[in-house]
Amino acid sequence: MEQGRAYTIERAIAFVRNKQAPDGGFVSFSSPNQAPFTKAKTYHTTFAPAILLNALVTVPTAQPITNRLAAWLIAQRSDTWAFNYWAVHAPERTRLAYPDDLDDTACALIGLRRHDPTVIDGAVLGAVVKLLLATETEVGGPYRTWLVPPDSERVWLDVDLAVNCNVAFLLRLVDSSLPSLDKLMDHAITHQAYHSPYYPTVYPLWYYVARAYKGTHANRLAHHIQAAQTDEGHWGTPLRTALALSSLRSLHQPLPKAAVQYLIAAQQPNGSWPAEAYCIDPAQKGKTHYHGAAVLTTALVIEALHEPPAPPTATVRRKEPQGQHMYTTILSDVRTDLTALPSALRTESLAMLDHMERLQNSREIILLPYLFAQSLMKPPPAHTTLFARLGTANLFGWMAYTIYDDFLDDEGNTRQLSVANAALRRSLLAFMHALPEHAGYQASVLAAFDTIDSANAWELANARFTVSTGRLDITALPDYGSLRVLAERSMGHTLTPLGVLASVGIAPTDPSATHITNALAHYIIARQLSDDVHDWQDDIHAGHSTYVITRILQDMNIQPGRHNLKTLMPAMQRYFWHHTLTALCGDMTYHLKLARSHARQSGVLTPKNCITELCHPIEESVAITLHEQKQAKQFLRSYTAT
Repeated sequence: MEQGRAYTIERAIAFVRNKQAPDGGFVSFSSPNQAPFTKAKTYHTTFAPAILLNALVTVPTAQPITNRLAAWLIAQRSDTWAFNYWAVHAPERTRLAYPDDLDDTACALIGLRRHDPTVIDGAVLGAVVKLLLATETEVGGPYRTWLVPPDSERVWLDVDLAVNCNVAFLLRLVDSSLPSLDKLMDHAITHQAYHSPYYPTVYPLWYYVARAYKGTHANRLAHHIQAAQTDEGHWGTPLRTALALSSLRSLHQPLPKAAVQYLIAAQQPNGSWPAEAYCIDPAQKGKTHYHGAAVLTTALVIEALHEPPAPPTATVRRKEPQGQHMYTTILSDVRTDLTALPSALRTESLAMLDHMERLQNSREIILLPYLFAQSLMKPPPAHTTLFARLGTANLFGWMAYTIYDDFLDDEGNTRQLSVANAALRRSLLAFMHALPEHAGYQASVLAAFDTIDSANAWELANARFTVSTGRLDITALPDYGSLRVLAERSMGHTLTPLGVLASVGIAPTDPSATHITNALAHYIIARQLSDDVHDWQDDIHAGHSTYVITRILQDMNIQPGRHNLKTLMPAMQRYFWHHTLTALCGDMTYHLKLARSHARQSGVLTPKNCITELCHPIEESVAITLHEQKQAKQFLRSYTAT
């Protein structure tokens, strides 16, 4: 940030700090004139402080202000986490009483969420959902402004664009969205229908829409804002210019320098920008009044001017990912090999290779031998040919069994069957050529492929249901035992590390190699459990009795027989979320600990190695899942409380 802008912001923050009340709040004013704004009445509202908190929340030097303001704002909430326009102790709570409303509620919660995400926990979300359900005009919105019964007078039953944009932005902050609100914003943009009885100008509406909107008409909204610029490059007043600039930033548009310079030049000697009409206040003697404050304008200008410094790009070279050259070389060589195939097989094979390359774990598969070698306490000399052949073997094997898995799941594409066969042949040849003189390793390769095929056969024989006409036929649940069978379907994953060890004189039967095999097996079990935890509802409809599904049914004591899925699924969902999920997370954690333990006991790996690195994402996923489960239970307790 250039020095002039930074100095302007610090002067402005000093002004805001000096205007903050001892209790952490701020006063604002009501004017009978939109322009010039005159301070006819002094008000204590929750609305202006909520807007102010959101404007300052990302400015580090404003943190002493926002800490006190957030504490003040929390004290303004009702028992249901609704907010009123008037502050709790404002005399207008009685004299000019308003019902609680969604606009103040959403704006307050937006500021609090951005200040401290932990404030909006499961209990608060449960309360918010109740408020939304009480005001929705249709399922999923849009929502009425006022928190009143649906049979109230018509004046309290309006549906407002600004209010629903603020609700939409709040929901996005908690990782949610509603198509009905997106549709409402789409209509506003495409028809330029930026209207609200609560705001005297279009600028706050642009500000609200821009920060909430993630649809396809963002450029059109930006054009509407840019078209309102004056010939001088700003928007006529400091408040309007600040709101326009923040809107453009939300839309990822460049900010016109003339507008920024205009704001800097318009700063008053005390560090502020003047009060302007931001929203509509209660009418006095039939005359419309407008709400604003110099501190509110100043906070919004600070928001518009403040931006984090751009990271240097010209003098810093991005570090190339480890093994990137080998990764691209292997892919290129495999592509060259497949290009030489006959036409029909070539087209399908290259399409499959493109698909595999786009998958998230492609680097893990292709670079595992290289990364494993780098993890050894005594890394072997660079053996590019060995690592390339082992990585190629892994890639071809992965291609083949990915296609075969689709057939095992009754989802196979017959045009790809020949691709799988060609890939499997190439996988075996690459393994053979990697260590052609090592009989023990060659025997391990063949044994691993037999294990994979045996595990697939076991699954077809034991882990299938019959699903038809909405009914699930259970004959007997599979016995997964120690869960080793979950690893056996992917034992090809162990072959490249064993090849690296064999190249340095450690045979596959050596205790160190056995520990590595076991470490990878436990990692594979944890990974398979993680995948099945997320996919179990699709799996049961496909007739697959995965360990996750089997565990839920066993925990529920579901007996063999014919079961109605329409009745069974909701019961399974509840039991899974409240009971079985915790146990499954425990299973994943247990196998990840065993993976780490075997890696350590092997005696050949450094403390930070590729196996422990593979475990990290699953451990993080388990932690996130348990946290979300805790949040959801807290939400349900709050939502169902009377």
